[in-house]
Amino acid sequence: MRKGFFARLAVVNIRKNKQIYVPYILASLFNVAMLYMMLFINHNAGMKTICHSGDVLMITTMGVGVIVIFSFIFLLYSNSFLMKRRQKELGLYNILGLEKKHISRVMMLENLFSALISFVGGILVGILGSKLALLLLLKLIKVPASFGFEVSVPAIRICLEVFGAIFVLILLVNIRKVYKTNPIQLLHAQNAGEKEPKAKWLMAVAGFICLFIGYYIAITTESPLSALALFFVAVVLVMAGTYLLFTAGSIVVLKVLRWNKKFYYKTKNFTAVSGMLYRMKQNAVGLASICILSTGVLLMISSTVCLNSGLDDIMNKRCPADVNVLYRGNSYEDLEKMREKLLEKIENQVSYEKINTEIAFSSTLVGSEDGSWKFANVDGSSLMAMPASLETLTVVPQEEYARVTGEEISLAPGEVLAYHNGKTDGETLEIHNKIYQVKEWLKNYQYVGDNFSSMDSLKLVVNDEDFFALFLQQEEVYQSAMSLMELETDVYLSGSEEEKYALEAFGVRSSVVVPIFINDSCAMYFAVFDVRNELCFDKVRMQFIRDVSRIIQSIAQKKVTNNSLLSSYEVLRDILSSIGSGIMVFDKHGDEIYFENDVARKTDEVRRTIQKCVKERVIRQDNAKKPENDEETETERPIEHYDPESGLWFEIKFSDLTWIDGSAVIVCTAVDITQKKKNQQKIEYQANNDFLTGLYNRMKCELDLRNIIRDAVCSNQKGALMFIDLDDFKHINDGLGHQYGDLLLQQIAAGLQGIPGLRGHCYRMGGDEFVVIVKPEQFIGISKIIKNVVALFNRPWYLRGTEYFCTMSMGVATFPDNSDDVHEIVKMADMAMYDAKRSGKNRYNFYDGSKNHNTVQRLDIENNMRQAVASQIHEFVVFYQPVVDTVTQKCMSCEALVRWDSKALGFMGPGDFIPLAEYLGLITDIGDYVLEEACRQCKIWNDKGYKDFHINVNLSVVQLLQQNVVENVGRILSRTGVNPRNIVLEITESFAINDMERVLKIISGLKALGPRIALDDFGTGYSSLNYIKQLPLNIIKVDKTFIDDIVEDEYAQAFVKLIVDLSKTIGTQIVVEGIEDIEQYNLLKEIGVNYIQGYYFGKPVPAKQFEYEYLGKVLNDNK
Repeated sequence: MRKGFFARLAVVNIRKNKQIYVPYILASLFNVAMLYMMLFINHNAGMKTICHSGDVLMITTMGVGVIVIFSFIFLLYSNSFLMKRRQKELGLYNILGLEKKHISRVMMLENLFSALISFVGGILVGILGSKLALLLLLKLIKVPASFGFEVSVPAIRICLEVFGAIFVLILLVNIRKVYKTNPIQLLHAQNAGEKEPKAKWLMAVAGFICLFIGYYIAITTESPLSALALFFVAVVLVMAGTYLLFTAGSIVVLKVLRWNKKFYYKTKNFTAVSGMLYRMKQNAVGLASICILSTGVLLMISSTVCLNSGLDDIMNKRCPADVNVLYRGNSYEDLEKMREKLLEKIENQVSYEKINTEIAFSSTLVGSEDGSWKFANVDGSSLMAMPASLETLTVVPQEEYARVTGEEISLAPGEVLAYHNGKTDGETLEIHNKIYQVKEWLKNYQYVGDNFSSMDSLKLVVNDEDFFALFLQQEEVYQSAMSLMELETDVYLSGSEEEKYALEAFGVRSSVVVPIFINDSCAMYFAVFDVRNELCFDKVRMQFIRDVSRIIQSIAQKKVTNNSLLSSYEVLRDILSSIGSGIMVFDKHGDEIYFENDVARKTDEVRRTIQKCVKERVIRQDNAKKPENDEETETERPIEHYDPESGLWFEIKFSDLTWIDGSAVIVCTAVDITQKKKNQQKIEYQANNDFLTGLYNRMKCELDLRNIIRDAVCSNQKGALMFIDLDDFKHINDGLGHQYGDLLLQQIAAGLQGIPGLRGHCYRMGGDEFVVIVKPEQFIGISKIIKNVVALFNRPWYLRGTEYFCTMSMGVATFPDNSDDVHEIVKMADMAMYDAKRSGKNRYNFYDGSKNHNTVQRLDIENNMRQAVASQIHEFVVFYQPVVDTVTQKCMSCEALVRWDSKALGFMGPGDFIPLAEYLGLITDIGDYVLEEACRQCKIWNDKGYKDFHINVNLSVVQLLQQNVVENVGRILSRTGVNPRNIVLEITESFAINDMERVLKIISGLKALGPRIALDDFGTGYSSLNYIKQLPLNIIKVDKTFIDDIVEDEYAQAFVKLIVDLSKTIGTQIVVEGIEDIEQYNLLKEIGVNYIQGYYFGKPVPAKQFEYEYLGKVLNDNK
């Protein structure tokens, strides 16, 4: 055939059948345009910058899915209608000589042309309408729009993929129909009558089920999180159910009506049912599509109108107050002080009708099937992954509840007032393994700053003890993601609505106000107003505003300082009078008062306390005057003073200053710390008591035991310690649950306390372990006490209305016979208890030292180490290992390493005693001794002519965690007289990457003394490269683990090269440890390592041997 014949034939066919092709192409074009507009919104870059963009994009993504499903169904149905009208035409082509492959080719070209027209036209219409759709959406959600022209390439690509797949599927369906049908059937297809449709019961039932499930999900889902996750599922189920009901369900219903002979054979019914039965086969898909589209349009219109009309009402409910101020922190006392300052500022500067203020904290609870709640981390990566049983827990102290509501209440520990969305959920609540008794279910309670949440809300009013306990529990679970305590203040301004909304008169659409503090007081405010757009102040914008406010604050502070306002007495008096603490200025003898602020002048207890403390200080200094040549001064610590007349505690601070007239004065400040003392008492109770059982804990046990043993030794009496461990307690927890295991522990605690002579001396050590101290006064009756304890555990325990037996194994150790050391006596009783367990459980044993050889040997090492440390640590010796320059092979420095030459136990390496020394807390004394010996030896070698020779000294993690580590190192350096630059202090990487702020403070303090800082064991920790640039290091020591296989291991070589390059960049030197052969040495020298250390050049040796073999010498390769 002639070239282009089939293409011309396809064009002619489209032109001749334009009455059916034009609607088909327009429908396709409309579907392409709809999908492009929705994809354009979904991929628009500006959508990601608006507030809550995730919610909007989630809805548009669902819209994309609905349009794709609708387009697939609608275009397949439209094509089937088109092909049915052209069956006679296709049959005629076949009779005239065109083969089926030729007809398929024509149909392929027709399909291609119609697809191209639909796609190109749809994209053009979509481009024109996409901007309008976006503007309407932004107008609806009240976000300012920016004008501009944009074409979304990703949207075009996705449209091409989706509709390309649909048109390919349509082509395959058409070609299959041509090949399956013979020409005669095609010619007479329009004359042939419709066959009676079959009743497809399975599809009908499936339609009813889909529709029922879809509407059931829509009606019964209450949780907003679940609703968001299941919305798309419900939409798809309803669409599928509607399609199946129209195509199959309608046929089934009409068939059922026809089976009813009395109904069917009536004249009107017969005609109507028969006609509908045949017409539904042709029109079911169209009717289903119309129904789905109509429902979707009505739903969108009604939802849009409701949201738009109710937006003001939602905002009024969400933000009822004119001003809401929120502070966050983890200290209740700090928030109390902030509230006082805030209320004072509001009183002085703002006209208001009322103020509501409240301190509380909110966190997230995860529910379990048994009705209990726990603090637990959840997967928030997707809505489907998050559990439906999420609650927002708000905990309010009873004092704050009384402040807001005006109702005075008294709650015992474990007792709460609860509000749960207006529901009543029983008499108890279990939260994080503790059962709370609900004293009253509140019908309505809106706390300060309350607004709508995407989760259900549980609000609890508790006493102070439970408030802090719940706060610490969520802090332990969520750690860095924990919720802080919040001070929220709602201010309802007075005045007319015109005054409240004055900013709107100036066209202000949104604003942010940041206070500027100068000298710890709010001096001004930095305000950012937007008159064109309602900006969403996201993290980036807020960070920029904070940075600008800091710059303004810095400039203002400098101006205040430069003006030297403090030189004026009047200004000084006003400043000191505004401070909440009492301040008085005396002459150096404490006789004459130069100044007193308002607090000291108007408050008798403050004035009385300051005068008394100043007199006592003057007398104390007169009795202990320093020599005139002693110029060393120490910072005087604050003292705490109790005033018995007022019952208040004060913190007193003294400062010796030069007054305005040049005379020497004593400045004394008094701060009321009564509330702090009360809080300390609360903290001490929580620190010394077990939260579950109410017994004392391990810390209190050790403190009491130390005092009781000391008294027993002084009075030459005996006492005993009984260590109790429950037998098979795990079975109770696993079988009944942890709540009943906790109940059993509480019953056991009560039972032990009820035994005569034991009240106040029972302790829970942790888990299922208890300790009982038998004081010397009761020791004579220890047999009876043990008998009562055994009897207590031989009776059943009542749990869940049933008797359960839980026995115990007990070990008894006596003091001071077995030992007079607290830790040893506890260990001995523990060993005796395990001996009882090994003997069959449900029994007790007294401690027998002959059965515990290994433990005794360990105790022997421990005792010898304590004696060695107590006797000036002379048994510990310092060895030195050379550190060699890779280029010159000269010994430039060394590392000080400790060994223990015990008189009783022999020579011991560090691995044999260092872990035990750290456990016993003796490593600090040993480390200080090693540091002092190394400093003395370095001074000796420096004085001999090796002025630049330096020694590396390890500081253990325990040493570095001491509060006075910087002062301690400074004293040693001063005492030995060594040049601090010749001492290198090594810290381990594991210490350096924990608590970076504290580490930087310690290292900066140490470096300020003069020594250099080396990072030891580099490469064994985590995130090393992230932290190393923050640390002020001089030397990096690469750990031996990277050197063992460095000759063959390319990763190790690359790592060392990286560290060498890094050290050059940040200006540090590199020392590699563990060099044992020449191949390692040559490779490291080639890489560019500065110094090496290892057995290849020398092992650790004593000072004299080191001086003879290595000091200042060039070492040979075969050393």
